[in-house]
Amino acid sequence: MEPRTISLIGAGNMGFRLGIVLTEKGLPIQYVWNRSEERGEKLVKALQRNGAQTCYTQTLSDLFTSDILILAISDDAIVPMLKYLHEELTRTAPHKNPVILHTSGATPYTVFSTLEAAGYACGVFYPLMTLSRNKNVDFMEIPLLLESNDPTVRQWMSELAFALKAEYLFCDSAKRLRMHTAAVFACNFVNYILGLAFEIAGNSHTFLMPLAWETLRKAFLKTPWDVQTGPAIRGDRSTIEKHLSLLEELDLYEEAMLYRLFTEKIGQRFGCELSLEPSQKSLTE
Repeated sequence: MEPRTISLIGAGNMGFRLGIVLTEKGLPIQYVWNRSEERGEKLVKALQRNGAQTCYTQTLSDLFTSDILILAISDDAIVPMLKYLHEELTRTAPHKNPVILHTSGATPYTVFSTLEAAGYACGVFYPLMTLSRNKNVDFMEIPLLLESNDPTVRQWMSELAFALKAEYLFCDSAKRLRMHTAAVFACNFVNYILGLAFEIAGNSHTFLMPLAWETLRKAFLKTPWDVQTGPAIRGDRSTIEKHLSLLEELDLYEEAMLYRLFTEKIGQRFGCELSLEPSQKSLTE
């Protein structure tokens, strides 16, 4: 990839991981700007340990010396930050017009309309993965969803993805939002269900790990509907009632409610109608 200078706005999970991986791939970050100076300085020190000459700044105009400016911030902060950037770019009129990217799955490309009208090239660089400051990730395993109206920005983002050795797809905002919604089901909701499973299993929850891995493996090897198992698909009312009785004996009424819902929905999908009335005790909780 042709050398490009990059600066980051944001030092949270997304900013931290992007900063680390870009530096490791020989694309060091020039500046970091973050609302919390302490967190921004921590990211800068981490990048410097990897050999970067990164500087922390609280002056937005410093960032305008970079070729690419990546907004790795929360979704609700993107529109206010873009407005702030537009005001600063108009006020300072830098010699270089930085390409401005956001990293959100749910924020539409239209948020760039004012900047694009002012002549600034923009794009979306969205890693489809849950990221943590405390866990290294291999971007070879993270798909990137990209979007831009500008051919040069599309080329630059392709080069970034290639440098990261990541699989990528150019798609519009509607497709990206659909994938982001699907990701909530595949990640956040699955994690929530696992949390309930941990409560049911108690101290023996680690015994569920092989089953959870195998469930995911088979689902993606075929499709989830091809590999669905369990008492609901069999119409095994006797086992279902035993499970529900146990959950209510343990005062796990949230788990019992969802057990009923999922059992009924699985049954409906596979042609096995199961109407499960909640117990009187669970109704009063």
